[in-house]
Amino acid sequence: MSTEKFIAFMVLIGAIATLIKKLSDQIKWLKRWSWHISVLVGTIGVIIASVNFLGDEPPPPLTEDATNLVVQKVVEEATIPIAQGIVNLEERVDSGFKSLENMIQERVASDIEDNTIRDSLRTLAEWLAQFAETAMDSGLVAIGLGRYSEALTHLHYAVLAAQNDSSKAEAYFYCGAAYGLWAVELSTSGNTDSSKALFKLAVSSNDSTLAYKHDDHVSWYNRGNALARIDLHEEAVASNDSALEYKHDLHEAWYNRSYSLYKLGRYEDAIASLDSALAYKQDKQKAWYNRAVNLFILGRLAEALTSVDSALKYAPDHSPAIELREIILNEMKK
Repeated sequence: MSTEKFIAFMVLIGAIATLIKKLSDQIKWLKRWSWHISVLVGTIGVIIASVNFLGDEPPPPLTEDATNLVVQKVVEEATIPIAQGIVNLEERVDSGFKSLENMIQERVASDIEDNTIRDSLRTLAEWLAQFAETAMDSGLVAIGLGRYSEALTHLHYAVLAAQNDSSKAEAYFYCGAAYGLWAVELSTSGNTDSSKALFKLAVSSNDSTLAYKHDDHVSWYNRGNALARIDLHEEAVASNDSALEYKHDLHEAWYNRSYSLYKLGRYEDAIASLDSALAYKQDKQKAWYNRAVNLFILGRLAEALTSVDSALKYAPDHSPAIELREIILNEMKK
């Protein structure tokens, strides 16, 4: 959308809002609907402007290898109808604006029943819901491609267009996932400062999800994971505790909780948390290894040896476990 079209579009939005305000002062029945109409007009206006301006920046390129290129081709073909759906929806919303404006103007000279306005608002709300669904689908496709910036643009459109708490919670949830995955990618490449900033945004997105769906154990778990990655371990333990309150057998939460307890120097508690993780997933090799580390720190060498042997049972070539076993045996000889 060009600057001239954008200005014209915003003038149209302003004109509709002004018209609604003036007419609501003169027409009693319109007063009951003026607030709802203004909110709907403003929301759709923000979304259409966002789609046309925020989406101009091209997404970052994929890694140039054969596998990613194949995936890129398949998913890009799948996004063609999604992109077309957004264009079609914009046209329908624009048409809906014009119809609504005409209907309000005609109401001055004729007797249109309140149901007509109600039906028009319902139709616009349905279009908005379709837009939210389309934006969500586009965001999930972009996450699958590792295009996290692009994914977040679409997902924030979905947040804006969401018509109920459940839809908002879902959109915020995937925003948190995109922020977290992007942060992990940057952390792996050595970009620590940027990754920490993204982990903080992941925490914020999960907070937003939980504001709408407080019992979502996965959001509590993801939140705890992000907090641990920025060394806020007390908060991470509390977040994992909340996840376990709603799903006690979530072994991943017990495991991540143990890591934060270890970082806090609470080795006994870390061992207890690892025991709980292993109670639900006995073959979790990393849990056996970390359990051995905590036991070794506490000087409980025989138990540490048993635990590291269990770790090697599930991953015989795990070099840190092999080295730890040798260290434990040397200590036991002293």
